[in-house]
Amino acid sequence: MGFPSWTYLHDEILSRDVAERPEANEGPYGVNFGSWLAFAIGCQWISQLDFVINRNWHDDIPRFLLSDASYEAISVKAPLGVLPYGNYKLAIELMHIPSLIDSSENAVMRARTKRGEPTIPFNILTIENLGVRYSNTKWDYIFLSHSPGYVPISADPLLELIGGYVKNK
Repeated sequence: MGFPSWTYLHDEILSRDVAERPEANEGPYGVNFGSWLAFAIGCQWISQLDFVINRNWHDDIPRFLLSDASYEAISVKAPLGVLPYGNYKLAIELMHIPSLIDSSENAVMRARTKRGEPTIPFNILTIENLGVRYSNTKWDYIFLSHSPGYVPISADPLLELIGGYVKNK
């Protein structure tokens, strides 16, 4: 969701007009395979995000990206790293976050201010409930992410298999 490029996204990119946001630096402190999704949300290309987790998932959702209501709802249930397995309806809200000397979660939460960016529904779904949620859905687009830093080469054959289930229109 953007580490370590979140300060660049929140301070510089979000201060631009939406039409100018796609012109971003690349690399560890810009757009990269670990931050592209946060930048796509910042460009307002994504209106809702479903994150499908497995039973071995370790909660790594940066709390400062959540709306105040979502943050409060899950902070009552669990601290960072131990979000119980289940389905959650949250919201991502990109805000102004100044560069801070103290970048602890508490300091970031206190320093952030609303920008007027649209709030993005963010659903954390279990694999078991994915089929139920979308059983009657007709898709315009399907996007499968293959991030080299996160996915082993042994998973490459799955891309072809999954592609066989998608029809070209």
